[in-house]
Amino acid sequence: MIGKAWRVAGLLLLATLAGAGSAGLRLKFLSGADDIRLGPWRSSSLVGSAQASAWLRAVVAVNGILALNQREAIYFTALADDDGRPLSGACRYRVGGHDVAARWWSLTAYGADRFLIPNPGHRYSATQNTVARAADGSYSIRISREPQAGDWIASGSGRFVLTLRAYMPSPALADHPEQAGLPGIVREGCT
Repeated sequence: MIGKAWRVAGLLLLATLAGAGSAGLRLKFLSGADDIRLGPWRSSSLVGSAQASAWLRAVVAVNGILALNQREAIYFTALADDDGRPLSGACRYRVGGHDVAARWWSLTAYGADRFLIPNPGHRYSATQNTVARAADGSYSIRISREPQAGDWIASGSGRFVLTLRAYMPSPALADHPEQAGLPGIVREGCT
């Protein structure tokens, strides 16, 4: 009888750990908040709002997003390139386009742990004010583990995530973020 009780207790403990572990992984690696999908970019109209569910608030807390309301900032996250392939430090990417309709934007790379990627050049992000511009106002940012000429963000060697923050979005962007003109993410090669 005691052996059976230990087996049941062991199974309950294993089930509890598996459930908690899977919930923790989902909170850590999935946005859980992607009612807005634009190519590889995901966002939510509810981040930072009073209408955000408990699940969305948990995702925001675990992933460390500041979570201002949509009139102050809109956050777009990409885990894949334009072709749907997961972002990998083994590859080189070009992220480019025109400014998103906001007062200021930034593009930052985070490791799979959602922290900045350590690199000797301290190249963590690019902003509207730091990128070089072509004659038509477009920009092109390279993302790779090896330094690149021009605008470059370090990707590290493993999986990574890109976050584009649009601060003080235009009224049109705040009202219709699903129509944002977001940059492309093109894989240029892998090692």
